[in-house]
Amino acid sequence: MALPNLWGLYNLRSSPFFQATLRADSEATPLRLFVGRQRERQLLLTTIGSSPSSRQAVAGRPGIGKTTLVQTV
Repeated sequence: MALPNLWGLYNLRSSPFFQATLRADSEATPLRLFVGRQRERQLLLTTIGSSPSSRQAVAGRPGIGKTTLVQTV
């Protein structure tokens, strides 16, 4: 027995929190579609590698582009 589509209860086709990640190797969702976030990109670029033990965490709500931001950096 298949589970019901819970998003259908809200007249949605699927979860609004899932979007396809932009990818360098995809024609359907290429990384060049990623715009903005220059400040965040520059911050990551200047802090990554600033010391031998530097680490960065990228956090935020679902679907706001965390994975894509990291991929562009």
